[in-house]
Amino acid sequence: MALVACTQLGSGTETGDLRSGFLRFLQGCDLMQLIEALAVTGPAPSWVRYAANRASQANAVLLAADGTNVACARLDVPDGSSRYGSDPNYACSSFI
Repeated sequence: MALVACTQLGSGTETGDLRSGFLRFLQGCDLMQLIEALAVTGPAPSWVRYAANRASQANAVLLAADGTNVACARLDVPDGSSRYGSDPNYACSSFI
């Protein structure tokens, strides 16, 4: 899990932009090298979007070529709502 200081999600932020940006981050070379060092991914694994509960949340699953789940990731950006354990000044990202 990583916490990153940030402002709340603005009303003009498009949900698709948030989720697309998160997928681009996940597909980055450094992160993929780390995942491939820790897990058996097989050839050409790919990140795909996964259902999210809120507009300020992005979920993704890393799928192997045969369709098996290799890893999953979630990004929670502060949106002003009150949730147990959340800090309105930080975004939280978790990887499994």
